[in-house]
Amino acid sequence: MMRKQTLAMTLLAMSLALAGCTPTVKEAADNSNTEAQTAESSEAKDSANTEDEASDKDSKESDSDKEEAGDDTAKEEDSEPIELSDKLAAFIDGKETISFKYYMKNVCDEETYPYYVDDTIQRIPADKDYTLPELIDTLDEIIHNEDYGYFIDGDNDTISMEYAAIDCGADGIPELALKIQGPFIESSSTMTLIIKELEGKLQVIFSYAEWSRSSTDINKYGYITSGGSNGASNHGYDVSILDADGGYTFGYYEEEESDVRGYITDNTYDPEKDGVICMYSLRIGEYSEDNDKEYYTYRVYDYDNFEEKDIPDLYTDSIYKKIMDTVPDKEFLTAEEFDAIESDRLKEIGATDKIRHGGQVSYNPVDVDAMRGDSDTASKTTEKKEKSDDSKAVSVQDEIDGIEKKSDEYDGLDYASMDQSSINNAILECYTLWDDELNSIWSKIMAEIDPKDKNALLNEQRTWIKEKEKAMDDATKEASGGSLAAQLKYGEGKVQTRKRVYYLASKLAKLRGESFAIPADAK
Repeated sequence: MMRKQTLAMTLLAMSLALAGCTPTVKEAADNSNTEAQTAESSEAKDSANTEDEASDKDSKESDSDKEEAGDDTAKEEDSEPIELSDKLAAFIDGKETISFKYYMKNVCDEETYPYYVDDTIQRIPADKDYTLPELIDTLDEIIHNEDYGYFIDGDNDTISMEYAAIDCGADGIPELALKIQGPFIESSSTMTLIIKELEGKLQVIFSYAEWSRSSTDINKYGYITSGGSNGASNHGYDVSILDADGGYTFGYYEEEESDVRGYITDNTYDPEKDGVICMYSLRIGEYSEDNDKEYYTYRVYDYDNFEEKDIPDLYTDSIYKKIMDTVPDKEFLTAEEFDAIESDRLKEIGATDKIRHGGQVSYNPVDVDAMRGDSDTASKTTEKKEKSDDSKAVSVQDEIDGIEKKSDEYDGLDYASMDQSSINNAILECYTLWDDELNSIWSKIMAEIDPKDKNALLNEQRTWIKEKEKAMDDATKEASGGSLAAQLKYGEGKVQTRKRVYYLASKLAKLRGESFAIPADAK
């Protein structure tokens, strides 16, 4: 089930993660019995198969009994191929155009805080239509723009593409999923565009991004599952759908906290002896000032094998209830009540059994190199690229300086005027900023370091992880489980991780023969 896999991922990360961030669910599940494999997993992050996770989780619901029993009809429906329409196929062939006008008017949120992917899409002029070659050349120009190309590093200065036919809402009318790999959010990330014919015109109707700490998947019928790490012990995942009309509906967001010691005041709790208590929160619909209600529950897992423990009277008369009763300002439902709320929400948004179990999408490669240059944009992009070839590579120092500038923005917030929840979120975001950078630097070192020196650095990193986790846990003691605990925990995590980033960055710079300076407060 999804929660068990997520817990496995968290426990492995707490003891073995090498780069300060958690591996994906798939990596944890594959490597949970082999410590050495787990230690190496941070070097190659594979996307989590979130659709399978959602299916495992949904199998607990009563309306999925026929899938558990092996319903042949559902299997036949899943195996039916989806074909592109003539218009969508013509776009892939470079003979038809798409427009971003619908997206910019109905989807992109320019007023508040845009999604990661929108930072790229907003740079694509919406006053014209694009053939696939023109879109390729426009993206080439964007990523080589001096104001945007921060994520270009070494040879990753180009894009690649894949496409697939999907059928949102299972109405028999196909849509196109265009997956674009490139340096959008970090040096290696993915932007997926969903394209649908509306009133005779191909329009981009939805988009999502993926990177090392966040995985999103859309199945063949438009059911969307996302998951990501909010820190060493906290993971979130959500579900949503695209319906037959191209409309997007958010389902719910669920969060798992596998280290409750920062929330409880019972100092006798020992995860290794008592089992691991995981606390879950659930929000129905997207967050807003008018929709901030959350539901809570908890489950207990065996520390060694991650199996959920069957505990009599867990929510009425158990040592775990007494422990969780010390968490302030939270009322806990039973797991059955919690799951029923999720199940009802799925039915409410139209995520039927068939939609949820639509099957994986099969992608086909686009020959980007063959199409590149077949537009008016190409000559400008090529000329600009040639001029910037000698200066496009970002030095390690410049990369870290960029992170420092973003971190300074968090440090400069007016925390005195913010409520505790907003403060906690801001501190967590700043910690995650440095944690993401740690992951990026680590992967580069592992790719460039002399193999004979790798094991020593791996062992050193393991030791640092344990020290960082202890420092973060110790920092929460002052709050005694109160609302200040998260601020203290992730504030300390940011301090420790920032220092480690500079340490590892100096090693990477040395490998590359670059100069690198570490500020006094990061030594």
